Amino acid sequence: MHITIVLAYENARDEYRLWAHEEEKINFRKEKERATRCTVSYAALEMENYLTKLGFSACVSDKAGEDFNIFLTITKDEAGEEFTIATADNSLTIDGNGRVGVLYGVYEFLEKQGVYWLNPWEEIVPEGNGKLIMPEARHYRASFPHDRGYSLEGELKESALLWKWMARKKLNAVPCRPNKAKLQQKLGFVFVQGGHVFEEMLAVDAVLPSGATIWEEHPEWYGLPPSGKREKHKAQHVGFCVSQDSLLEYISEKLVERLNAEWYEVDGIVLWGFDTWGGICTCDACKKLGNGSDHTLRLNSYIRDYLDRAFADGRLDRHITISFSSYEGTSDLQPPENPVPENLRGSRDNGTYCPINRCYVHAIDDPECDHNRHYYECLAGWKNVNMRINEYYNVSKFEDLPFLFTRTMAHDFRRYHELGATGMVYMHLPMVHWDVKNLTQILYAELCWNVDADVEEILAKYFENRYGSHAAAIRKVYELMEEAGKYCANWRAWSPYSILSKLLSWDGCKPETELERESHLGEHAAEIGMESVRLYEEAIAILQKELLNAEEAYVCGMGRVSGGAGVNPAEQIMLAKTDPVVEHLRLDLNYANYGRDCMEMITLFVMYHEALRAEQETDELFARIDALAQKMMGYYVSIRYENYAVELHCYDALMRCQLKTLYYRCRAYRELVK
Repeated sequence: MHITIVLAYENARDEYRLWAHEEEKINFRKEKERATRCTVSYAALEMENYLTKLGFSACVSDKAGEDFNIFLTITKDEAGEEFTIATADNSLTIDGNGRVGVLYGVYEFLEKQGVYWLNPWEEIVPEGNGKLIMPEARHYRASFPHDRGYSLEGELKESALLWKWMARKKLNAVPCRPNKAKLQQKLGFVFVQGGHVFEEMLAVDAVLPSGATIWEEHPEWYGLPPSGKREKHKAQHVGFCVSQDSLLEYISEKLVERLNAEWYEVDGIVLWGFDTWGGICTCDACKKLGNGSDHTLRLNSYIRDYLDRAFADGRLDRHITISFSSYEGTSDLQPPENPVPENLRGSRDNGTYCPINRCYVHAIDDPECDHNRHYYECLAGWKNVNMRINEYYNVSKFEDLPFLFTRTMAHDFRRYHELGATGMVYMHLPMVHWDVKNLTQILYAELCWNVDADVEEILAKYFENRYGSHAAAIRKVYELMEEAGKYCANWRAWSPYSILSKLLSWDGCKPETELERESHLGEHAAEIGMESVRLYEEAIAILQKELLNAEEAYVCGMGRVSGGAGVNPAEQIMLAKTDPVVEHLRLDLNYANYGRDCMEMITLFVMYHEALRAEQETDELFARIDALAQKMMGYYVSIRYENYAVELHCYDALMRCQLKTLYYRCRAYRELVK
């Protein structure tokens, strides 16, 4: 069967490849027709390439063929993502309500043919049987129609492969990356920038046009703490004074300057307050505004009005959306006490709801969980404004550990959707190796687009495509590791009550009081921790067995292999690769070992803390800590950003799990008391 992909552009047969790759020449904000032609041509090229890989004969043309035709059309020339699929006897039509809708419709069709995008670096294209599989004829739209993406840590993510994978999984929101911005625009991404931007903008020593610093000229801009006294070194320990119109004008103008300079490509800004967990301004004017969320809403309502006026005056050349925070670290988690300002209602502006210290043992709406009940009730209280959810599946305190969330994720997404959430993001996209977290990326992307997706089908496809004949055994491994890490937030969250937070505040000396533990672990923390270690070890044993079998099968299948060094770096990299399943199992084993070591180390420290406090014998226990510490300092774990600049650091495992300094504190105390 020959398939003709039909585009409504004259000379498409000859020029679609040129149009598909001309993004660098296009101003996507001003050249709408050219931008649309570029993305739709790229969608046609993607379809042609994959149909060819599937074994079909395919071409692109501006005229229908005699065999089977796939029409790529746009009914509404909008920047929309929705699409409709219609079928007939010898044709299929993918009709988008915008260029991105056409692209997503093509990917929906290709997924139906069995094309599987495992991650940015690996795809599976099945051997074709010469027969097309028709997708369901209906209208398609995202469950979360606004932002669907990731918060990216650091500034180096410029990977074309990453952006293509995200588009193929219908994810649409990213920070702009200058070297790949045009590709990102072609793929339909919404550029979102910002976060905790006010710390820098309101640095006490920042210089104003007068030559004075902000603190020297406007100390009243900084929040009044409950003590009633502002101090320079604590100026950002509470939220700034949002009742000061001069401050709000200063902030708004600074944002306009950024939007016309380094944020010129940005479509939406994320504006979060000082990340200090320090409360809000207590001056008389601010007290009258209401709670922390009312403060945040006043700030963002002012900015909304200022940006609208800047657009009307021609000082901004586009409409900018705003996402404010709803986050206890900036005192605005609770729903507001007063009505949401009119100019923040009914628009794409939204709040970013951040359950940073939630529990993953329980679903977000579990009434028995004192952690999650609070978050769910607060979210339910937000009315008359769009909300997007900022989840924490790889928050920095998790340190790229092999944590999984399949038991709560689907349920949570549906509850978020029922409460009216219109967007999803999560912190942070893993830095390098995805290992078992690859499943988190797959499941997250699928649920962002369709909260009612068949989770069992998603899991089955994942294990089959990533592990082949090892799928059943490795699914058991994942179950064991998910069970081992289910208390991940209780052990390691940013909360001051997590075990990690308590240990990091310990000086390593003989403690006078019992280690305070959060409610889920309580007095059973050591017992639960060692059970997690046992589960990791069970998973490791299965992985070792499966890896051995996979390596033997790979070696036996190689036959007599001649050497080759490769004539260029790209070829050398290709020659260095082995069997994908072997590499997957090896990577998973490495991270399972890392997970086991981290879990054992933190548990041993809990046991050591209590034994030292109770004046019990600790030599044997610390010997175990010492041996494990030496082991963990003998291998390295991925790479991470030291800060948000471009420098990268590679830490040993003990440093990476944040317990290296505590290890040396404890050693120092033991030397002191000998």
